[in-house]
Amino acid sequence: MKLASFQYLPAKSAENEIRTGVFLDDNNILDLQLEAVAQGFANNFATMLDIIAGGAAALAQISLMAEKPRTAAIMLNTVLLCAPIPRPRKNVF
Repeated sequence: MKLASFQYLPAKSAENEIRTGVFLDDNNILDLQLEAVAQGFANNFATMLDIIAGGAAALAQISLMAEKPRTAAIMLNTVLLCAPIPRPRKNVF
């Protein structure tokens, strides 16, 4: 399972927030926030830090969502991939 942080294009929009997703294949990504709402999961997976904090349970939910998505997959050429954790909580060095 490959996770990613991304923005919808055009990325210049002021309201265009960084979102989290899971790759369904080499060309399609699933927006985890939209999918969580569609499937009724309490977690919103807003950031990679939320996913990390959720641990194995969060990864299991993401795996279930990716198996049978209820929202449309997003073509990779319509998003801008971002750093996995754009704003880390502290210096990692």
